[in-house]
Amino acid sequence: MFYGDAWQHQIQSCCNESAFLRTKVVLDAQKIPIQFWQLDDWWYPGGMPSGGGVNCVDTWELLPGPFPSGLRSLSEQLKVPWLLYAPYFCGNTSLREKFDMLVSPGGYAVPTPAKSEAFYASLFAAKAGMTVGYEVDFMIDNHLNQPVFREEFGAAERWLAGMNAAAIGQNMSVQYCMALPSDLLVSLQNNAVTNYRASDDYAG
Repeated sequence: MFYGDAWQHQIQSCCNESAFLRTKVVLDAQKIPIQFWQLDDWWYPGGMPSGGGVNCVDTWELLPGPFPSGLRSLSEQLKVPWLLYAPYFCGNTSLREKFDMLVSPGGYAVPTPAKSEAFYASLFAAKAGMTVGYEVDFMIDNHLNQPVFREEFGAAERWLAGMNAAAIGQNMSVQYCMALPSDLLVSLQNNAVTNYRASDDYAG
């Protein structure tokens, strides 16, 4: 795995397409095998939600300036598939034109439980053949900031079940991050979930 994070501070100087390609040359020269390349926060267009955290997702695509080739071409050049990240979607994400979404007062958006599988299936299908996994982050914010998840029995479980079904459909794994104990219990019935990351790290 190669892990890219905190690009908001260094995206023009170190964490961009040319830097990725140079890094891969060095790794290959040292015979260090890479099974997947993880893109953490800041790689996608979006903005800071009013509730804080990290940038929300508008469109789940590479920033065009620092990464002119796009995800698929860059993956082919690196000869490594992606593990892609999303914390939550922007309240005004363009994806709301196609899917019903819940938008919290803090500006965090997720698909409705009824549309969860269709939403993630569309997202994952667009990355088919170049993506091995998906990391959903800020799960505590996604859960506690959505009134439906706290007030409607089983709603959050159906949201995660839809994500799981979509990942299985594309033979992808799912990594949870900043999950609640209830999320971890639900993961026992979601076979695409392989692990979770516990740290609150710099964004806490």
